[in-house]
Amino acid sequence: MRNRRNLLNSIFTTGIDSLQIIKNARPNIVLIVLESWTADIIEPLGGEKNTTPFFSSLCDSGLLFTNIYSSGRRTDQMFPSILSGFPSLPNFSISRFSDKIRKLPMLSEDLRNAGYHTSFYYGGELGFANMNSYLLEGKFQEIHGKEDFESNQMNSKWGAHDQYVFDKMTVDFQTRKEPFFSMILTLSTHEPFEVPGQQLNEGKSEPDKFRNAAFYTDQCLKNFINKVKKEAWYDNTLFVFAADHGHILPRQRDYYDPACYHIPLLWYGNALMDSLRGRRISKQGGQHEIASTLLRQLHLQHTNYTFSRDLLGTQTTSGSYLNYDKGFGWLEEDNRFVYLFGEKQYIKQYSMQTNDTDSSHFLHGKVFLQKLYSTFLKL
Repeated sequence: MRNRRNLLNSIFTTGIDSLQIIKNARPNIVLIVLESWTADIIEPLGGEKNTTPFFSSLCDSGLLFTNIYSSGRRTDQMFPSILSGFPSLPNFSISRFSDKIRKLPMLSEDLRNAGYHTSFYYGGELGFANMNSYLLEGKFQEIHGKEDFESNQMNSKWGAHDQYVFDKMTVDFQTRKEPFFSMILTLSTHEPFEVPGQQLNEGKSEPDKFRNAAFYTDQCLKNFINKVKKEAWYDNTLFVFAADHGHILPRQRDYYDPACYHIPLLWYGNALMDSLRGRRISKQGGQHEIASTLLRQLHLQHTNYTFSRDLLGTQTTSGSYLNYDKGFGWLEEDNRFVYLFGEKQYIKQYSMQTNDTDSSHFLHGKVFLQKLYSTFLKL
């Protein structure tokens, strides 16, 4: 028991000091969650050069975290991870358990209680995967979905194209009371990758269609940022870019490849300290760290986000947990593994160690998952 407690303490220790990266304690915050944006399409993260050129340019003037991973592989797993600091579990998502999500901490609720106006934007169906219930529990004051858009602004399957959702945000922000916290979830880089406008290439393969969709969303980002730069609220705004999860495309990776979970996390905007623009942070972590990292920057209470660590904490250790339907992964700076429950063994091609379940690396991942399950059951 003592050894387990010591391992948990070593995982979740952040220290009392944190690198301060924003200029004041109450900036506007725009959280942009990019559907399926794997690191493989972002040049500064080792990805392709021309697929997301505008986002790559933002990395040169923002604070880029280069080793961030999603814990899950589905959008419904993103909401508890980013908004509640609660990583995904094998086989199911906590966001589908209404009795449990109401007991989770919520970033949006904490910011609302701190005086922020809160809003959420999505071009798709809000009822998908219990999304609307989660957002309501998060006490968002405004929740916008596909019903706010015209039929000619829709694609064939999921909802309004990204350009129209960003346009709506741009208009709404003109009369928005500050400070505000607004979250947008894009959708154009979801299958079937049908997007309007200029195409990156004329290929018909799934990887090429994915690249076209990502390029389209990148251009939507460009138009959005260029428009809002002219607004008075822009100078006091922090933009936080993250992905809901990675993807096997465009490099057609294997399902168990940890690189499928590698995603961007970029903090950008005039609210960012000038001295930190263009800086890279290589500390390994997960998207579930966003909540504590942000709240600590704002000097707000964050300790109830049990699994969320401050990525900017001076004593925060490196480590990323990955969730598979039939196993889990654990990444550290000097080791990594993917472990399958049924086979009770590592997948060798994605593991840097032998089949040793007594190693400190394996025990770190094991006690993390045990803590996650026990917390879920107690909710």
